[in-house]
Amino acid sequence: MSSLRFVPYAVQMRRAGFVPTHTKSWSIYSPKWIQAPPPSPAVDMAAVDRVINKLTRFVAKWVTHSRALRRQERLRAAGDKWRNAVMADSWFAISEAADRREAARRRRQFNQWCAMPEVEWKAAGRTMVADAPDIWPVIRDILRPVWEERDRRGRDRAQVAVETAQVWNEIQRPRVSAPRVSRSRFSALADSDSD
Repeated sequence: MSSLRFVPYAVQMRRAGFVPTHTKSWSIYSPKWIQAPPPSPAVDMAAVDRVINKLTRFVAKWVTHSRALRRQERLRAAGDKWRNAVMADSWFAISEAADRREAARRRRQFNQWCAMPEVEWKAAGRTMVADAPDIWPVIRDILRPVWEERDRRGRDRAQVAVETAQVWNEIQRPRVSAPRVSRSRFSALADSDSD
C-alpha cells in the first residue's frame, strides 16, 4: 500500500496542464479548470534592441532631412521676396508694359481709321502719304490693311442689310391661311367609301 500515494485532485489537474478559473459559481456548466496557455517563447532582447536602434536612426535622419527642407524653403521664399521687391521694376517688365501700351494705341488708331467716314479717311491717307519720306511702308503697313478692313466691314454691313430686308419683306407679306380640314371619327370611312 505504500506504493500508492494519494495525490490531491488540484495537483493532478496542474500536472496535466490545467489551471483553475477561480469562478465562484457552483454551476455544472462553467468549468473549474481550463487548459493552461502555452508558455511564451523567450524574447530576444538583442533583436529588440537592434530594431529600436534602426527606428531611432530612421527618425533622426527623417527629422534632420525635414528640418533641412523647411530651412531651404524658408530661404527660397525669402530670396523670392527680396528678388520681387528689388526687381519688380526691371527693364524687361518696363519694356513689356510699354510694348503692350503701344499695341493697344495702334489697335485703337486702326479701329478709328476703319470707323471714320470715307471722305475723312481719304484725306487722312493723303496726309500720311504726303508727310512720309518713303511711301511704300505707309501703303504696306497702314493704308492697305485699313482699306481691306473697311471693305470687309462694308461687305458685312451690306450682308446684314440684305438679310434685314429679306426678314422685313417676309414679315410684311400677307399670310394666307391653309384651309381647315375637319376630321371626325367617320371621315376616314367616308373617304374609303367614295373610292
